[in-house]
Amino acid sequence: MGYLVGIDIGGTFTDCAIVDRAGKLLTTKVPSTPQDFSRGMMDALDTGARALGLSLGDFCRDIAFLSHGTTVGTNTIIQKKGAKVGLITTRGHEDAIHIMRGSRGYGGRDIRKVVHFPETSKPRPIVPKRLIRGVSERVDCFGEVVAKLNEAEAERAIAELVAEGVEAIAICFLWSFRNPQHELKVKEMVQQLAPAVFVTCSVEIAPKWG
Repeated sequence: MGYLVGIDIGGTFTDCAIVDRAGKLLTTKVPSTPQDFSRGMMDALDTGARALGLSLGDFCRDIAFLSHGTTVGTNTIIQKKGAKVGLITTRGHEDAIHIMRGSRGYGGRDIRKVVHFPETSKPRPIVPKRLIRGVSERVDCFGEVVAKLNEAEAERAIAELVAEGVEAIAICFLWSFRNPQHELKVKEMVQQLAPAVFVTCSVEIAPKWG
């Protein structure tokens, strides 16, 4: 058995915890590298290796398990400091992220707040309405295509978002985790029409209901 390693990349520091064969714990902390967070991760591993008296290569070869986590994505959402993002979704559902859940994000047991929704507030959505485009397509809950993807609408949506200056495009269609073909097709179109724009599909991040 080799070393057990856990790494957490934060916006400021990257922490590394190493447990050796005897159960001894060693921790390291190095500055994070926002321009390329993988560098900070490797710096943390290298610092740990030197503390163990090993080269980075020898240390990495003797890692039995490595667990990696990061708060960078969470921080980006909370601070609203991420890229300018456009969203392409199923036509008719463009307002879903603005409507949010019926409880308006409130999950406690105070019945007054549950009943009196007007007195509660919602967080600001990460994508403004002007950067959301709906395209005609529909997959049902069984993964059957009931409305084919309208590629002309998708192409127009991509062009409009690029003209708005988006740096990234997110694609999220109803029931895509049952059948991802429409999302993947639009992703392919973005890559062809706007290769400089980052693109991702919901099915690649969280392929499940809710």
